[in-house]
Amino acid sequence: MRDFNLRELLEFKPEEGIISLKDSRMVLLHVTALAHLKYELICSLGKDIAQGVLYRLGYRCGMHDAKMIAANYGKEMQFIDLGPIIYQWKGNGQVKIIKELRFGPNLSRYHVEGRWENSHEAEQFVQNYGQAEHPVCWISTGYASGYSSVFAGQEMICVEKTCAGMGHQHCSWEMRTSDNWGNLANKDVYNINFTHSFKNLQTMLAEQKSVDLNRKMTRLMLEGKGVQQIAESLNNIVASQVVIFDCFLNIPAMRWMGMSNHIQIDILRQNLQEYLSKQIPEPVPKPGNPQKQLESKSVTRLSYWMENYEQQSWIIAPIMTGIKCWGYLLVKEENEFSELNLLTIEHASTLCALDYLRQESALEVELRLKGDLLGELFSGEPELEQVQARAMKLGFDLTKPHQIYVVDLIKPDQPGVETNLDDELFEFIKADINNLINRISPGSLVALRKNRIVVVLKILEQDDQTENNDLFPDLARVWVQKKLTGYAPNIVSGRLCTVFTDYRYSYEEAWKAADILRDLGKNDVTTSFEDLGIYAILWESGNKQQLKEYALSMLSPLLAYDREHNTNLLWTLELFLENKCGYSETSKAAFLHINTLRYRLKRVEELTGLNLARNEDRFQAQLSIRLLKILGPYDG
Repeated sequence: MRDFNLRELLEFKPEEGIISLKDSRMVLLHVTALAHLKYELICSLGKDIAQGVLYRLGYRCGMHDAKMIAANYGKEMQFIDLGPIIYQWKGNGQVKIIKELRFGPNLSRYHVEGRWENSHEAEQFVQNYGQAEHPVCWISTGYASGYSSVFAGQEMICVEKTCAGMGHQHCSWEMRTSDNWGNLANKDVYNINFTHSFKNLQTMLAEQKSVDLNRKMTRLMLEGKGVQQIAESLNNIVASQVVIFDCFLNIPAMRWMGMSNHIQIDILRQNLQEYLSKQIPEPVPKPGNPQKQLESKSVTRLSYWMENYEQQSWIIAPIMTGIKCWGYLLVKEENEFSELNLLTIEHASTLCALDYLRQESALEVELRLKGDLLGELFSGEPELEQVQARAMKLGFDLTKPHQIYVVDLIKPDQPGVETNLDDELFEFIKADINNLINRISPGSLVALRKNRIVVVLKILEQDDQTENNDLFPDLARVWVQKKLTGYAPNIVSGRLCTVFTDYRYSYEEAWKAADILRDLGKNDVTTSFEDLGIYAILWESGNKQQLKEYALSMLSPLLAYDREHNTNLLWTLELFLENKCGYSETSKAAFLHINTLRYRLKRVEELTGLNLARNEDRFQAQLSIRLLKILGPYDG
């Protein structure tokens, strides 16, 4: 095959102005002319139609050359290898075959991989217009498809994988039968079979429908319908799955054609998270810090393989306002989307961003009103009727029992450091924490105050008080861990508010308890001012080092003995005191024989000098244990 010589088929008749290849007339043409033709087609018809025109041009050239070779040498499959040689002889570039596989007599599994070097299409495109965002060797892929299809006796599709016009080192390509490509080559098959370049009525109607639906999406946003309605409208346009993720990769809205598949959605979320993690250090982008690749591009593609070897492709459109990323709009790409569809997806992401801005503005007003209400409620002499009237307008009945919680967010790796949490706290409240709390106790209030979250939790009935108190801290802690990575919450409460004057004192108690925990360097603690009790008073009024020395003066012998002998005398003493110094109750709680308990307590008295029969000694021991629990190093 390499001995093939195109000169034998070429004939020059300059006196007649004729160049012929066998029986076909040829014309010498500058490659710049083809480059300008490509540019004119793109400007006049758009990228999709221009690509189809040039693809079909190359396809018919390839078919013509293949028929010429078949007429002179035969139509055996071996002559398919002359295609790359003719391609090179014509000055299109150099062809290198990397892998070629042929299966069966009818070549139903024909598969070739190779690359073009010195491609004139890629070279001219870069010289004239700079790097492209998509492969540009449209004539070459069409030529390879047309030439191979003649000898294979069936439709062969060549797809360009990388392109020097995009900045890659080579133009690599892959060729298979159209059946083996499946849906991945639908656009190429469409380009081959396309019969004319003018818009037909169906296309015009589809475009008009798209414009109408875009207007509908805009109207829905202006009417405040929300991102769910935008997702449903976009689904009507592109006829594919639409999923909207917020910046925490939760799903505020989606439109899944047919029954939603939770497994596929989880796989999509995992692949999106992996994709984003490759762009920035954090596993999930923080609010206002979108991953870098999506800053410069309006849309990108995410492709991954399912366990059943199905390849899924999703279009990702970041939902952004300025440099702030609210989330990501994803649309499943069953077949390659047209530019019109991509613009529609981009438009939908913009509308989502505007809707988020609208929600944020409304929330800012709501938080300001709540903050003003709390300011009056916790002031020294609030006007009862005035505050109650304002609270009722905001949906809160302060005459009912409430419990005040202060959520203080601590960074464990930066103990004692005050951090500016305004943005994070705002995102935390905006991320549906208000709805979470009101599912626990409808009519509760959530607001920001001095860099902390204040929750006025409504107690529905007196019997529900304990249940609500236990449920809220647990759910709030899980919420913080999920939404604000790197933070650990201290959740403290004040007294139960049953009368109007209780609110101020309950707030002051909870706030003071939060200050104490922060001052101690504690994090991820749930407590109340009542639990701190006398220890809070001592902490506020006494010298902290002296308090610690006082506690250690009594208990350090037990700490040292337990460390040296791997015993738990201090724990035994604490359990004994908690069970009101009852031997039977303590032995049951500790799973100890009562004689073993008596021996341990006697050893405690010997080491500490305490007389556990005296009330004063028992009080001093209990006080020392509680102080060490607050100050350390005793962990219980």
